[in-house]
Amino acid sequence: MWVDHLTLAVHHIEALDEVVRHFGLLRRPAPPLFGGTERAVVPLSQGFLELVAVSDRPRARQYTLGRALLRFLAAGEGIFRVVAGVPDLDRFIRGRAALGVHYWPPIDEQITGIGPTPIPIRLTQMEPMLPWIMAYQKPQHRDTESSVRLAVIDVQSLNPVLTAVQFRMALGPPLNTPPPGGTAVMDLDNVTFRFYRGAYTGFSGLLLEGEAASAAIEMRDGTLSATVLRV
Repeated sequence: MWVDHLTLAVHHIEALDEVVRHFGLLRRPAPPLFGGTERAVVPLSQGFLELVAVSDRPRARQYTLGRALLRFLAAGEGIFRVVAGVPDLDRFIRGRAALGVHYWPPIDEQITGIGPTPIPIRLTQMEPMLPWIMAYQKPQHRDTESSVRLAVIDVQSLNPVLTAVQFRMALGPPLNTPPPGGTAVMDLDNVTFRFYRGAYTGFSGLLLEGEAASAAIEMRDGTLSATVLRV
């Protein structure tokens, strides 16, 4: 299992242009998720960042996901969703169901990721706090020329131990149990989830790593803020 992409809900599609330029990345215009939105993608070494902004609020409200996006942005910018990839979605769902973990019936859609041509996907979810799970036949998203990778996703909640166990049951990979007072982590193929205690409930930040620098992207005062950690 790997993280295919993150959807970052932003007020302006240029929100992360400074860190994008710092890493020599590209922000590419992309077809909207649905009416009333603007969308761009930033290719990484595996997968991509997806930026989504609302351009027409009344039109976005016509869509279920649009209403969810508007509610999310009312509290500020942030990680709207995480999408994890698996080779065989039906097999994954059956395996989780055998353990008493039940996902929604899969949805078949067409999406445009990094490439210009839409590809067929299968997609499911359990609840907003957890990643969406996706499978597709042609993994065009996974390999690009970029050397920058998504290394860490931070997850914050009032009870990080319980949240970590929920991720373990929902996704499958084992937890690396921390010493008392430490931070629980879960390693996927390309990303590490870190579980922290805090008042916010949800995906609270991410870490990008390049050959010469890394950057933390966090929510601060309702906006996404990037800090270069190493040069």
